[in-house]
Amino acid sequence: MNGVKDDKTRQKQLAAFISGLNLLQTLLLGLTTGKYAMTRFQLDCDKTSVGIFINMTHNAMELANIIGITLIFIYIISYGKHMKTISIFTSWLLCAVNVALLLIFISGGEEGYATLYYWTLVLSAFVYGLNQISFMKTYPDGVLFATAGVSLTSVMVFIFHSVFLVISNFLKISDLSCLLIPSQISIIIILSANSAILWTVTFYDETETHDRVNEEFDIKSSWSPILMCVLSLSILYVFYPAIAPYKITSLRVGYIIQLISVVLDPSPSIIVCVLTIFDMGPNKRWEGVNARWNFAWLVGPTYVMSAVLFLITLHYPGSAISETIKSQPIVAGFLVLLFNISRQTLKSVGAGGAGLQGKDNKSNGKVIGFTLLISLFTMVVLSFIGDGYLKTYSKYEHDLDNWPTKGLGMIDSFLFWLGSGIKAGFQSLRESFTSDITRNFARSSNVVIRSITYNREGSCN
Repeated sequence: MNGVKDDKTRQKQLAAFISGLNLLQTLLLGLTTGKYAMTRFQLDCDKTSVGIFINMTHNAMELANIIGITLIFIYIISYGKHMKTISIFTSWLLCAVNVALLLIFISGGEEGYATLYYWTLVLSAFVYGLNQISFMKTYPDGVLFATAGVSLTSVMVFIFHSVFLVISNFLKISDLSCLLIPSQISIIIILSANSAILWTVTFYDETETHDRVNEEFDIKSSWSPILMCVLSLSILYVFYPAIAPYKITSLRVGYIIQLISVVLDPSPSIIVCVLTIFDMGPNKRWEGVNARWNFAWLVGPTYVMSAVLFLITLHYPGSAISETIKSQPIVAGFLVLLFNISRQTLKSVGAGGAGLQGKDNKSNGKVIGFTLLISLFTMVVLSFIGDGYLKTYSKYEHDLDNWPTKGLGMIDSFLFWLGSGIKAGFQSLRESFTSDITRNFARSSNVVIRSITYNREGSCN
């Protein structure tokens, strides 16, 4: 009997992992293929316009994701029934949206349907927001495995792009836009279909029997893991990868650092998952010997201090710290890796323990949903501000004689950069909601990109 139970548990864990791996695929599609999409739709494609397109896609998709998560969270705390049915339905809905995305991309003749493609990407983010919180509420014990799946998404995309570019170079394929994106979407469809099938098979029989509708919304005992999650995500996209590594070192070195980060980033999540499989993970009440998981906070200062050093490098270019970081690629790489590994550690440990700190020692889907919502909301708000700050900084970085905070004190300088970030970030948000992409980007006569090297540019801008 225990063997059957263990097999069912392993199946649930696998379903959670695959769901996590599937979750952000369309987000990374939008962020890693911006230049290819613009080429396919014959939009004016230069470095500046590609960056704008990627930022628009990122902003709109992140906001749509938050809206989806918020709607389901409100449903959970106000009604909360049939969550397994909702999780199954949204899994299949996400798969259907992916199919629509492929059909839209390959149809429409030479110019295609750029605006419809853009908004279908945004729709996919809304749907995976619905799916994300519903499957975590359905199977709270699987949050750690879903988190590991999400962490490995960037590795999967990196491997696909690398293999695709090697094959295309070997076959001397010049117009990558016609093949790369359809191939990537096809893989996403296969993954999402398998995820939906596995999730349905695993949870269909439990659809109406195990919803914990009346569970308490108790976050007081969960403040430590919740704050770990909030901190881990809040400042991430303010710095990575636009500032660290690309503003603190050369493009070539920054690219190498980012590739290393892509490979090493999932390691904390994988380690925590392995510990969980052997009943040694943070997925239990943090009391007695398990209170040791609070020591994960020890990486918090390294996370924050890395960010502070990035800012010092930008704003005090003549300082010893700045010169050391910029002149020593090993130092810059170490700080970026320290920043990312610290973040992943906080996120993995916090996500694993957030919903299990109640007195009944049972997983609390409401607390997990709240943790997800507040963490992503903070991340989105600060990423908009960070994007606006970077735009303002970039405007002045090569004109030090007209530096905007020259002569100002620390507080006034901070308020200037914060205000500028909010203003420019709000403008970026407004630009993300367009009814016609072609009004933002001029049509080009015949754009063909003959040689493009994979770069997750703007993937976290």
